[in-house]
Amino acid sequence: MGSESMILVIGSETGAATRLKSMIEFMDSPRVVTASPSDWRTSVGEERLDAVFIGNDVADGDIDAMLDELEHIDPNVSIVMIDSLAVQ
Repeated sequence: MGSESMILVIGSETGAATRLKSMIEFMDSPRVVTASPSDWRTSVGEERLDAVFIGNDVADGDIDAMLDELEHIDPNVSIVMIDSLAVQ
C-alpha cells in the first residue's frame, strides 16, 4: 500500500457526503475523499485508509460488499456507519 493515508466518505447523495468531508477536513485530518458505493475502490487506489464513513443512504447489499472488500484491504480500518449524512 502507499505511504499516504486518507479518510474515505462513502454516500449515494454527493452533497451530504461533501458536507461531511468539509467537517472532517476542518478538524485537520489527513486527506479526505468522497466516493459513491460504485467507485470507492478506485478512489482509494493504493493509499492507506485511516477511517471509512458509510452513509445510511448506501444499500445494504453495497455495504456488505464494501465491508468484505475492506476486510481484505485492512481488517483494522475504523468503519463508522453514519445515521444521517445530512450535516448542516
